[in-house]
Amino acid sequence: MTISAKKAGKLGVVGLAVAMAASVATTSFAGDAMHNDKQAAPHAVQPYSEQMVQRMSAQLKFDEETKADVSELFAEAREEHQELLDDMRAFSSPVKMLSPKDDGYVDQIEELAEKRSELMVRMDVQQAEIRHEFYELLTDEQIALLEAKKQAGS
Repeated sequence: MTISAKKAGKLGVVGLAVAMAASVATTSFAGDAMHNDKQAAPHAVQPYSEQMVQRMSAQLKFDEETKADVSELFAEAREEHQELLDDMRAFSSPVKMLSPKDDGYVDQIEELAEKRSELMVRMDVQQAEIRHEFYELLTDEQIALLEAKKQAGS
């Protein structure tokens, strides 16, 4: 039995939708676990958290101005990051509510997958912008130390 390229593409989209649903469920569960101190990993640090600013400040020896600038940058990033996560979670319910027996099922899944991929692009761009702005706040010595720590895996 052979299937057309269009049908194969739609089947691929269905697979992507299933993976998306699992990813959203995992992300939601992980997010809930991180808010519950008893279940969170001992070294878990929220992205762009003030705890992260404090740790980097100590490791990279920020002066007070840099520490304040990084704290402000990360506070803005936290808000934007949370908005994107909320938008992504909003796609999990529609996917779960769709039924494979409905006529427009694959098309609906494809539309949701495209919207979610747009959000993923926005998140990647946001993270790149934050990293870029963060590096602009650092001295050459701090950048070298940060790069060395990344390569060492710590």
